[in-house]
Amino acid sequence: MAHFGEKLRTLRGKTRHPQTQKPLTQQEIADRLKGKINIEYSHVTISNWERDVSQIRQDERDLLIALIEILYEHQGITSLEAANELLEAGHYRALNVPETSQINSQWLNETQETPTISPDTHTLNLPAKTYQDLIGRKAELQQLFDGFEKKMPAAFIVGLGGIGKSALAREAVEQALRADLFETVVWTSAKTERFIDEGIEKIERSSYSFDQLLNDIGRQCNRLEILPLSPEEKRDAVKYLLSQTHILIVLDNLETVEQARQLLDDILDIRGKSQLLITSRHFIDHPLVTQIRLGGFSQDQGIRFLRAESKLKGIDAVTQAGERTLKRIHDATGGAPLAMKLVIGQMYWLPMDDVLRILADAKFEEQDRDFYRFVFKHSWELLSLNAQKVLVSMSAFAVEDGGTGTSILQVSRVDAPEFTPALKLLIFMSLVDPSQNLQEKRYTIHQLTHYFVLSDIVKKWG
Repeated sequence: MAHFGEKLRTLRGKTRHPQTQKPLTQQEIADRLKGKINIEYSHVTISNWERDVSQIRQDERDLLIALIEILYEHQGITSLEAANELLEAGHYRALNVPETSQINSQWLNETQETPTISPDTHTLNLPAKTYQDLIGRKAELQQLFDGFEKKMPAAFIVGLGGIGKSALAREAVEQALRADLFETVVWTSAKTERFIDEGIEKIERSSYSFDQLLNDIGRQCNRLEILPLSPEEKRDAVKYLLSQTHILIVLDNLETVEQARQLLDDILDIRGKSQLLITSRHFIDHPLVTQIRLGGFSQDQGIRFLRAESKLKGIDAVTQAGERTLKRIHDATGGAPLAMKLVIGQMYWLPMDDVLRILADAKFEEQDRDFYRFVFKHSWELLSLNAQKVLVSMSAFAVEDGGTGTSILQVSRVDAPEFTPALKLLIFMSLVDPSQNLQEKRYTIHQLTHYFVLSDIVKKWG
């Protein structure tokens, strides 16, 4: 078998520079690696790899994936098999599903080791996709996939309404099924409403209980004999099923469940070999739960999202807009996918300046009031009066910088003993984000939250 260096040198020889059509030089490889992972390399480093003088460490996975991406983008690697042969030569593990999808999603169809999902078994339980390609969630998707592989008991995706929690969960589940990590998936949602272009659409289910979850597990696993059992018998039957079968259980929108903590405790108590994936606007601290906090898109990701969504919907005003215009939309929405979708939809009828003014003001059409109600009303009603005061006081600080705990306390006029519990509640409910720089800890709010606390809706709900 050829060594890693020999194979790397051969593959580099097959690459083509887009202008010269000559193979990439070692320095050109190094320059492209810096562009992908922001680490400086020289032609000497690449030469050492090709001569097996030095090796890429096993834990430098980002470097390996970036190297394969460069070889693929310049025609040196043309198949999943070739990529994995290079990795095998260096005794690295083969590409997993998220890594393969990142380089070329079409490669997922090249191997029988990632079988096509049968629509009548697995995907039947999944909700319809609300996206064409999942943009901007590579790191979170990889974190989830790694957790599935390591048999992580429960992953908790937490973030604002409309930030893309369910879309991330949907993609993670599909990729896990492609990799055959689970025998089946149970997807259940406690969501009571969803936001569509025209406003809020009510969902039939208005409450959710442990008994309903047991019924969903029995139904989606084709164990209908479980459903008529008494509560105790049903729990024991599902517990035995979960001890024998590797199932992924998805609890989508857990924040709407009245006894969410109890439901989480109950299912973790009988989980057996199963794993849980939870989405919620409000985090529940638990020793078996790994938290993944989801924020808005970066500016580059937001621009990609805006172009993709507007092209899909045929909104030429956005599709043909310049980068400066798209940056305005991203900044006004804080990179929240749902808010950007709202802007795209409204720009079919209205000028962009009017749409952004509506988003920031929330005083005009009922549809726009619906948007804020969808994102914030449930969380707002669960806040204590002190927490509401602290949240509103944070509008005094710049969105990008936020404020220190001391400065927020002074502005909020909340008594010091009540301030810390109120701030902690806001963090757990994804309304405030803590950040740490070298000097001090600061707290920020999302751009949409900033608009919300300044709007007339707060006065109406207060």
